[in-house]
Amino acid sequence: MKKCNLLSLVILTLIPLAGLSAGPVKVKLHQPPPGQLSLEHLWWVDLNNTTRETFRQVWLHGEVHEARQGLVFKANSNKFDLSPGRRTIRLRDISIKDPWYKPGYQ
Repeated sequence: MKKCNLLSLVILTLIPLAGLSAGPVKVKLHQPPPGQLSLEHLWWVDLNNTTRETFRQVWLHGEVHEARQGLVFKANSNKFDLSPGRRTIRLRDISIKDPWYKPGYQ
């Protein structure tokens, strides 16, 4: 497994189904410790659903881009319902679906 010397971007987004907008959901990513980039660190996010409704069947999409190599990892989480209020998501709370790694980065 290669280590990324320079991580340019980690993207984790909330993907709602049925045309719902992610606008009312505040997303806070927890930055991995320096020099560490494991799945446990990538899938650690605080979500705050500021509406009064539960968003049904949402999932998280994560990508890692290395400064020189570009996209080196992407995956989705399982679908879940997001109730109003704050929720912390960790790797232990979800399952990873459709992972893709650039060869040499697994």
